Amino acid sequence: MPRHPAPNGRRRRQLIAVATAAGTLSACLCAGAAFGQSGGVGAGGGGTEPPPTGGDGTPANFKLAKAQAAPRKTYFDGRRKPKVTFNFKGDEATDVLVEVVDRETKAVVDGWTVAGAEPNADTSTYWDGRTSTGAVAKGGEYKYRFSAGGIKPAATVDSKFAFHGYKFPIRRARHDYGDGFGAGRGHMGQDVFAKCGSKLVAARGGKVQWNKTHGAAGNYIVIDGKGTGKDFAYMHLKKRSPLRKGARVKTGEPIGLVGQTGNASGCHLHMEVWSAPGWFEGGDALPSVTRMLKKWDSWS
Repeated sequence: MPRHPAPNGRRRRQLIAVATAAGTLSACLCAGAAFGQSGGVGAGGGGTEPPPTGGDGTPANFKLAKAQAAPRKTYFDGRRKPKVTFNFKGDEATDVLVEVVDRETKAVVDGWTVAGAEPNADTSTYWDGRTSTGAVAKGGEYKYRFSAGGIKPAATVDSKFAFHGYKFPIRRARHDYGDGFGAGRGHMGQDVFAKCGSKLVAARGGKVQWNKTHGAAGNYIVIDGKGTGKDFAYMHLKKRSPLRKGARVKTGEPIGLVGQTGNASGCHLHMEVWSAPGWFEGGDALPSVTRMLKKWDSWS
């Protein structure tokens, strides 16, 4: 089988403020050339210098009035990007520094500037789930905080959110764990039993490597996990996944239904996680798949 390309490195981000209805501003982090002033936060945290504000560079009257994270539980490369909407009281348009803070370590993991944010109006901005070094942030509890013109950074209760790199693949269905790795028969993954027809989602976003039918695996799909170097295989699906080979998938995006196709006893998902370079491409099936699934199950 052909070797798939290594995950792409981080692209530079561009911040674009877009005026919307009712005086609301939306700031979008997009790939491209740098715009304005980037966060520049070191890996060890410590924050960034608040940006100057106003036409003469003097500090502005800035008081945070609102900061709402949505959704409150987010996933890397998920269907909904981590977003925060903020509002501040002030006298004029202001460059606002937005920082993502690890609530456990108190370290700043990323930061960027929303240029020319208007006072007394909602402004929304998005985080890409990466640290200032380009690495995917570790899972945990975070918050957004805001500052401008030397004003002490501020946050709100509603600016807190959870961030995770993976999502449990069986959605909203009762499930039980069956045979794990090895199981005395060369079993290369973990079985999770659930009612046939239960929805399956991608545990990690990425690119579809294979979508086929096999005598033993039944209907199966293999996804090259974004930023991981690992492949994630889902087997015994009720019917072929609607996703085509090469399709891009988001974390939490539907990929199929639990079934019992192939050599399967009872309705269940057989899941495998393979190390780089991938599934039957020179990688190895990982015995830690059971631990991974139970960990994802605990927060999904």
